[in-house]
Amino acid sequence: MKTGFLILLACGSLIGSDSVDFEKVAVMNPGDPQIKGNRIKPYAATWYVRVKNGENWKANGTLTEKAEVVASEEGEALAWTQIMAGGAMGVSFTNKTRFLRKDLRPLTSEMTITGEKVPDHMVVSMDLHFEASSLEGTLRRQGEEPAPSPSFALDVPMFDGNNMGLILAALPLKHGYETRVAVVYPRFTTSYWVVARVTGQKSFDDGRGGKVQAWVVDTDWIDRKSGHVSPGGPDASGGTYYVVPEPPEWYPHVPKYINASFDTEVIPQLLTQAGNQAGAAQQGAACKTN
Repeated sequence: MKTGFLILLACGSLIGSDSVDFEKVAVMNPGDPQIKGNRIKPYAATWYVRVKNGENWKANGTLTEKAEVVASEEGEALAWTQIMAGGAMGVSFTNKTRFLRKDLRPLTSEMTITGEKVPDHMVVSMDLHFEASSLEGTLRRQGEEPAPSPSFALDVPMFDGNNMGLILAALPLKHGYETRVAVVYPRFTTSYWVVARVTGQKSFDDGRGGKVQAWVVDTDWIDRKSGHVSPGGPDASGGTYYVVPEPPEWYPHVPKYINASFDTEVIPQLLTQAGNQAGAAQQGAACKTN
């Protein structure tokens, strides 16, 4: 949370310039020992969504997320689900990803679009898996049968961009911290360099009468094919993530994301209820496996 998948849907495309001196920024790859993936813990939460229409912000449905610890052949993994519904488009978007918990190396990525207003021939489902150097799987377009997805080459080690907020939460954030990561968006078969910079801190309600501190992280997005740049910041197209690396139990790692035309912030009144439900489900699953 928050994902570029939703950013692109809300904004149509990432808008920016064509030059930035990003190559001097050190790269952080999946598996780097500085990545503390084990601090990503289960949570469940709901966010409001707003989009900007001219000078005004307009409500555009809600977004829900859940992260659970699951087993995989390669070790402990996180299963992440995100659903965006109730917006003006009249459709619902569901993302599901799995990635290794220790280093956030991506394993699988699924996407489903449902609703009465889905256009013909639009991709409505994808079921993809990450190989050593490519992204493979199947897709289905509205009104058509499933077919093999075009193979996408992973020419450098990449994270799944759907989980950008959790990637940031696993990094050693501090005042003045800066790094660069490569991410792929399976839905758009597009990859980016993302330059992340810590620019400050902000507090949020924790849903239980207290406050939680988040790092303010601006993100520049550089299209790896065209070199097109979407600059970071809350009033720019690249946007800003508010990241809590080690939140209270069941509190999400990213309570807010905002850019020039898309804004989403966790609803604190729903945190306790959602957290209790997630905790009960996680405990029940653990009991079944022991």
